[in-house]
Amino acid sequence: MQSFSLIRPQRCRRAILALAALLLSCGCSQPEDETASVCTAPPAPVVEEAELPVAQERFASQLEALLEELQTLRPPALLDALMAVENDADFELRLKHWEDRHFSARRLQAEALAWQLMEVTELDFDYPASILAMLPQPMPFFYDDGAHELVVRQSWLEAGGELRLAVRELVYALQHRIFGLDDLTPTRAGKQGPGPLGDDHKLAWMAVVQGDALGIWAQLEKQAPTSDDPQSVDAWLAALRGIITQSEPMRRFPPMLQELLLFPELEGFRYTHRARALQPEHWREQVYQNMPRSTQAVLYASQSPAPNRVALDVQAFQQEGDSLVYENSLGALGWRAWLRQLHCGETTGCAELDELAQHWRADRLYVWSGLQGERAALLADWADAHQAERVASLLRTQAQRSSRCWLVEAQESQVLVLIAQGAACPNWPTGARLFEAARQLDGCW
Repeated sequence: MQSFSLIRPQRCRRAILALAALLLSCGCSQPEDETASVCTAPPAPVVEEAELPVAQERFASQLEALLEELQTLRPPALLDALMAVENDADFELRLKHWEDRHFSARRLQAEALAWQLMEVTELDFDYPASILAMLPQPMPFFYDDGAHELVVRQSWLEAGGELRLAVRELVYALQHRIFGLDDLTPTRAGKQGPGPLGDDHKLAWMAVVQGDALGIWAQLEKQAPTSDDPQSVDAWLAALRGIITQSEPMRRFPPMLQELLLFPELEGFRYTHRARALQPEHWREQVYQNMPRSTQAVLYASQSPAPNRVALDVQAFQQEGDSLVYENSLGALGWRAWLRQLHCGETTGCAELDELAQHWRADRLYVWSGLQGERAALLADWADAHQAERVASLLRTQAQRSSRCWLVEAQESQVLVLIAQGAACPNWPTGARLFEAARQLDGCW
C-alpha cells in the first residue's frame, strides 16, 4: 500500500468530478410532495439479522469478482449485470430524468435561500449554478438509484473511458442488491428539505454507503492508508480533502457547504474504516444492521445518544402571504460547520466548537418567502441549559454584526433563532412567549 503522502494528485483530480456527482446523487433526494407522519420509526432492514452473515459473504465474493473484472483479469460478466450502456440519445433521456429528480431548480433555489439567510453564502453566490457545475460535462456515467445500476455513455466507453473511475457507483449497485438498501433508506418525518444535501438522518445513512465505497476505490487504486492507525487515517483524509477543496468547482463553496458536501465520503470512510478495524471479519454485518441515525453518531460514534425530534408550530410563525419553501435538519454536522464558518479562528477555536457539537440533540430549520421578504427559523435542542446558552451566545455575536434582523433566545435546553431580510424587521415576541410555539417531540425518530 502507498502512504497518504503518495496520493497521486492527477489521478485524484480526474476522479473529483465523479466524486462530486456521487456525493450529490446517491439516494439523497426524494420527491418534493412526499409526506409522512411526524413520528416515524426507523425502517427495518430487508436483510434479517440471521441472514446478514450470508449477505456479507455474497457481497465480499461479488466485490472480489467485480474488482478483478475492472482490472481486466476476468471476463466482465458481473459488470454487465451492474451497468447499462446507452447510446447518446437514450443516455441523455435517462440523465434528464435523474437530474430532474435530484437537482430541480425549485429545490436548489430554496436551499440557496436558506444558506443566504443563515449568512453562509453571500448575496452574489450562485448556489444552483455552483452545484450543477460539479457535474462533469458531458456526463460520462452516473448511478441510477432508481434502477440500481451504473448508466454509461456508450461513446465515452468506446473512446477509451475507464470504468475504474466508476467503481464507487458499481459498489452502490452491489450494496443495494445484496443488503437491500432501499429498505434501509431513512423514511421521512414531515416534509423533507429540498436540495441535494439531504437531511441529517439521510447524510448519516449516506456516510455508510459512500464511505464503504470510497474505501474500496482506495484499495483498487492502491491509495489506501498504510495502516489502521487513526493518525494514518487522519493524515490520509486530510491529504485527500486538501486536493478536493482546492479543485474547481469545490473551491467556490464556503467552508460550511464544503463540509456538508464532503462528509458522506470522507467522514463515512473514517466511520467504516474504524468499524472494520474493530471487527475485521464481521464489520459490514454490524454496520448495515445498525445504520447510524444522525451525523452526530458518525462523527462521535462512542458518545452519541439516540436523537430526538423538535418542531415548530409553523402557523404561529407564518405571516399572511408567506410560503414555507424549505424545511430540514442541520444535525450536529450542520451546526458544527455553521458555527465553524461564523466563528472559527476568532474568540472561539475549532476544538471548542467540535466539543460543543457533541451536545446536539435535535434541530429543525424552516424558511419562508413572502410579500414581506424572507425569513428563517431554527429550533435546536441541546444536552442542557448550559450548552444551549453557549450556542446562543455565539449566535448573538453574529447577530450584532449582521445587516439582517436576528433574534436569538435560549430557554432551558433549547435555542430558537429567527432571521429575516426584507423591508422591515418583524415584530417578534421575546422570552417565554417566543417558545410557546416550539414543542419537543420526545422519543420520535
